[in-house]
Amino acid sequence: MISLEAQSAIINAQTEEFLRLGGHISSSPPAKPVPRPYGRQTPIDPSTKLVRSTQKVRRGRALRTHSTELIDQIEEMAKTMSCPEVAKALNMTYDQVQYIGTRHAIDFQKAENAGQKNISRAEISEESDLRDVERIKACIEIRVSIRQALKHLGFSSTKFYRLLKTYQVEYPLMARKVGKWPE
Repeated sequence: MISLEAQSAIINAQTEEFLRLGGHISSSPPAKPVPRPYGRQTPIDPSTKLVRSTQKVRRGRALRTHSTELIDQIEEMAKTMSCPEVAKALNMTYDQVQYIGTRHAIDFQKAENAGQKNISRAEISEESDLRDVERIKACIEIRVSIRQALKHLGFSSTKFYRLLKTYQVEYPLMARKVGKWPE
């Protein structure tokens, strides 16, 4: 590595040699830096401007169009049928029929059971309740906690406490210290 002083001496010697041989060194004024344009200082070229479609675009797609015959058919069926029934009759999905209905302000009839297949309450059988109460009493005899009894019997807590209340069964609560049951 050559030191900076040695490099400077070499360059000065070469410059003197160049001038001695008749060379001429000229200097020009320093160049002014041109700042980069910011924002939109130049107008947009109209040929490169994006042209937006006038039709509304939803999720990257144009709105769907349906035949007037299909719309008229759905309007006629909507007078006596619910939206799921119309969809099933026309072999379409519920969403397609509902979409057409909202686009064209079609009111459908209310679906029976609000569209649910089975919303009737489960009937309570007294025979099965008595069997379940016997199972609960067996859990009391073997001194199982309520939590373990629920897990073992497979009952919901709602059913468990309903049976206790209905058949007036007192399930003992465990004391704070494990293993001590009220006698």
